[in-house]
Amino acid sequence: MSEKKRRLHIVPMDKLGTEKRADDAWRLHKPGSIIQVMEEDERTRLFRTDSKVSLRVRIWSAEIVQFVWYVWHVPADDFSYAIDPENPFEAIPPHDWARDESGWTLRTQALRVHIRKSDAHIHIEDPQGQTLYADEQGFACRETILTGLSEWQLRAQAPKRAGYHGLGDKAGRLNLRGQRFTNWNTDTFMYGAETDPMYKTIPFFIQVTDKVASGFFLDNTFQSWFDFDSRRKGFIEVRTAGGPFSWFFIGGPAWLDVCRRYALLTGRAPLPPFWALGFHQCRWSYFPESRVREVAETFRQLDIPCDAIWLDIDYMDGYRCFTWNLDYFPDPKGMIQWLRDRGFHTIVMIDPGIRIDEQYFVFQHGTDHDVWCKRTNGEWMIGPVWPPDCVFPDFTNPRVRQWWGALYRELYVLQGVDGFWNDMNEPAVFKVNSKTFPENVAHDYDGHPTDHRKAHNVYGQQMSRATFEGLRQLKPQQRPFVLTRATFAGGQRYAAVWTGDNVASWEHLAIALRQMLRLSVSGFSFAGSDIGGFAGQPDGELMVRWLQLGVFHPLFRVHSIGNNTDGDAARENGMPVLPPPEKRMDREPWAWGEPWTSHARAAIRLRYRLLPYFYTLFYRHHQDGTPVLWPLAACWPTDATAVRTEEAFLLGPHLLAWPVLRKGQKTKTIHLPEGKWYHLQTGRAFGPGTHRMRVHMHTIPVFAKAGSVLPLHPVRNHTSEPLPDVPSLRIFPGSSDQPCAWYEDEGDGYGYRQGLYRLARFEQRQSPEGVVLTQEIEGQFRPAWDWVRLEWVLPAAARPSLVVDGQTVPLSRQAGEGIWTGRVPADFRQAICTFATTSP
Repeated sequence: MSEKKRRLHIVPMDKLGTEKRADDAWRLHKPGSIIQVMEEDERTRLFRTDSKVSLRVRIWSAEIVQFVWYVWHVPADDFSYAIDPENPFEAIPPHDWARDESGWTLRTQALRVHIRKSDAHIHIEDPQGQTLYADEQGFACRETILTGLSEWQLRAQAPKRAGYHGLGDKAGRLNLRGQRFTNWNTDTFMYGAETDPMYKTIPFFIQVTDKVASGFFLDNTFQSWFDFDSRRKGFIEVRTAGGPFSWFFIGGPAWLDVCRRYALLTGRAPLPPFWALGFHQCRWSYFPESRVREVAETFRQLDIPCDAIWLDIDYMDGYRCFTWNLDYFPDPKGMIQWLRDRGFHTIVMIDPGIRIDEQYFVFQHGTDHDVWCKRTNGEWMIGPVWPPDCVFPDFTNPRVRQWWGALYRELYVLQGVDGFWNDMNEPAVFKVNSKTFPENVAHDYDGHPTDHRKAHNVYGQQMSRATFEGLRQLKPQQRPFVLTRATFAGGQRYAAVWTGDNVASWEHLAIALRQMLRLSVSGFSFAGSDIGGFAGQPDGELMVRWLQLGVFHPLFRVHSIGNNTDGDAARENGMPVLPPPEKRMDREPWAWGEPWTSHARAAIRLRYRLLPYFYTLFYRHHQDGTPVLWPLAACWPTDATAVRTEEAFLLGPHLLAWPVLRKGQKTKTIHLPEGKWYHLQTGRAFGPGTHRMRVHMHTIPVFAKAGSVLPLHPVRNHTSEPLPDVPSLRIFPGSSDQPCAWYEDEGDGYGYRQGLYRLARFEQRQSPEGVVLTQEIEGQFRPAWDWVRLEWVLPAAARPSLVVDGQTVPLSRQAGEGIWTGRVPADFRQAICTFATTSP
């Protein structure tokens, strides 16, 4: 069903209940006057009204309150796939309830929540009296005889100055205001900026008004619609196709506070293996084995770093998941070991559609264990994906998830595959307009039986959960790496994500930037786009610019349709046929020749220099949910230019990047927010404001904030290779309100949970003696190096001297740059750099 058609039955709330349908009777449910208040437990109160509507209010923390609207029946519990079972909100926060003639008020240290007696309208303020949320018309639900309780709706006020951000990987403008969106996981090949819905459902957004941020999370898996004042009438509307209508208010007041609390509620992402932050090379498809070896050998011959090679569906035997095409890959284990010996990890695709074939062990075993989705009449849900007839596991059944996880044993344990890529799991079905299952497919829903209307948006999430939990059980000592295309809020606990089948165009380069920022603030920091575009063919300039942007995206992966795979010219009996080599549309970094190969190599090498900084950001993300990528508006909500900016972003608190997003661009006008900034490559200092800069093909403008201490690695060809030199700490003099740290551990496994890590914290201050840098270290991990190189970014005419823990350390200047370096013990406690400037 098209988006236009899907929206036709949605009636504006002020018209709801006034229209008539010839084939159905209807009624409108709205909360009436509150007639009873029940204290269900210390944190929960249930408000019953004189209509059929009830409201449950539950306190999670001083800043987080849940509101659940019910019609007719009030269940004993509110089951959720989104909320992390291990969330840290077990303790009941201090709070009290007060009642007056107008209604009831819940008071916490951070919020004042008022429930109006006459109509159960909700109004939320901070302790200073600033309104954070207010119902406009509030809650309503439509019921019909044919569809039941089918339209649940909430209308809230949209302050004139408010901006809205989030909702995952939507492709349009960053500020959601004035736009409307649908959440229904959909296979959207070659999507555009206006395409909606898309692959993921992350019904969470941040409202920012006058520097104060708050969050709204809809914990409802049905199809949903969000309207951010698209009619400019001063309200937002949230609608769902089923209930109950459960939503969370998440207080700030800072933007990043909201992001962290949302992540604590829905789950912090696991710490990824270190290698997964390196460069990944993928295409549809690399085969046969000789082609895989050719690609791997060329990376090493050209000294272009790479840590992973991916195999798309054509590695399988006729698209049978968990199998190999032995004509193309006669010795999978041997090939994987050959790749590992050269520093490459192997990642393969696994889809949910299982080919119906009586001789196929997965189909046989799944049939014997009754794992396939069924229609409500008991028939299997059968549909075409890559095989012409597929059945699909019901991943909402815990027994099925356990069965699925065990299927990875041969690939993961016996053959040595290191990661898995769950695709087509919206779930996608070919040859039907809806692109997915019909509504009458039944699901277990973890013991809460339902149909596909409710289970659709969590199908991909639960598939990646089954994969992640299976891998963790098969190799408890190894961190799983899983990538998924479709997911739901909370899915960050199980898998990284990418943005699906994009296009090789400059427009999509800008879309990729927006999608990464949206995903990051929506809980999914480990994300990436198909660098270079999945469909179409980029020229060398576009490919290099996309790589330069991708350097700063957490998942750094090239992927493409190739020439519709190495074997897309024809498919006979489900098997691809290789086209001649001259027709292949390659995406390897060397595919365009010089000078593009050198520019691509330089971009990828920069990523490998930044890996310790990335890993430190991911450690913090894993610990407290702080996003890895930040929009400028998250830090400077009163800087109008920063708030409007969609072409720049922060990588953590210390690096600001302005990628080049237009073909042939020679100069770029950039905006730097308040404070002092240093050009990352040259060390040149800049003040706040607008600057016009020349841009070159070999780099993009990247700046470090004054006060930053940036851990860097020397370049190597893969993360398993010993470092060729000691790491560096690049020091940008100044003061910072953000913590500077460097986190290290074994790079895999879970020893860090028992203290086997090293966390160095740095602090800079100015003194009459110069710049004083102090270091405090915790943890028991001992890295392979005993020394580090301090790199001081100083004025070009500086004449510095360095004293470390009372000992003078000689300094040398990097050629052509204002960067002075000195080699010091890795566990130093204090370094004092004094410098005077002389006329050149």
